[in-house]
Amino acid sequence: MRSALALPVLLLMLASPAGAQTACPGTLQPWTRIELHFGLGLPGGGEVSRAQFRNFLEGTVTPRFPEGYSVIEATGHYRYKSGKIAAEPARVLVVLTKAPEAAAPKIDEILRVYKARFRQESVGRAQWIECAAFD
Repeated sequence: MRSALALPVLLLMLASPAGAQTACPGTLQPWTRIELHFGLGLPGGGEVSRAQFRNFLEGTVTPRFPEGYSVIEATGHYRYKSGKIAAEPARVLVVLTKAPEAAAPKIDEILRVYKARFRQESVGRAQWIECAAFD
């Protein structure tokens, strides 16, 4: 019986876009959530300081998303292309938007600026649809 149900469930999952959600309960509405994961470790040692990160937010992120965003302090683990594994302080930038297509080039520019300014190999990026409200 278990295998008889597995195929229809699998087919339904494959037919539906990942994370697609159109119905939200109550006053919640579908929003696109974009997360950027910034490692603070610098090549050769040291870290991006709080002041440097704040300046990055004020000069690069806020002008592109003046409606608002959130920043979460975190610890990240990352495997460099060289194979070295690092655990380092990190920041997660969270942007909720109703217009992901318009946000995409802004996000690309934020990534480009951070990687160049702080000599980063990469910045993590995740995106999905979730229900949210600003009541």
